[in-house]
Amino acid sequence: MSWFVSTRAELEAAHARARELGYEISREPADEPWGVREFHLRHPDGHMFRVSCGTG
Repeated sequence: MSWFVSTRAELEAAHARARELGYEISREPADEPWGVREFHLRHPDGHMFRVSCGTG
């Protein structure tokens, strides 16, 4: 499942909150060549999420 947020600040806040809650971060935030910044996490119920925002 993908979750798109509006700003880099929102993405970084979501990443910090996921860490605070102890969620497994399977991929740290990174700028991708296709114009997004994203990180991946696994919710305790097993669902995988890709959290992204535009870099432009």
